[in-house]
Amino acid sequence: MHEARRALFEGYIISEVAKLYMSHAKTPLIYFWNSNKGFEIDLLVEKAGTLSALEIKSSATFSKDFLKQLDKWKKLGKEAKNSDCFIVYSGDRVSEIQNKKLISYKHLNTFFP
Repeated sequence: MHEARRALFEGYIISEVAKLYMSHAKTPLIYFWNSNKGFEIDLLVEKAGTLSALEIKSSATFSKDFLKQLDKWKKLGKEAKNSDCFIVYSGDRVSEIQNKKLISYKHLNTFFP
């Protein structure tokens, strides 16, 4: 696997989410978040006053490790606790795991904008 795959896939997903909003004549309110302890959320999308947190994985196979950052995020406070959480990956499966939506990058348009 190429060493840049993860970064390229992450950039692709972020640009696709922005493109989905712009194709509906909406300005995408998208953010990146990280803490001073090295914890990060790959993409935050604000929609109607609520946040959606996205963890982006280039893997085609789901791993429970994908949940770790989102679990930490949910513990940060009211706004984080009430946010929708997504794991966007390169596989085909779409399901819900521990109150988080596992979605294939192919189905982004189902959830955004």
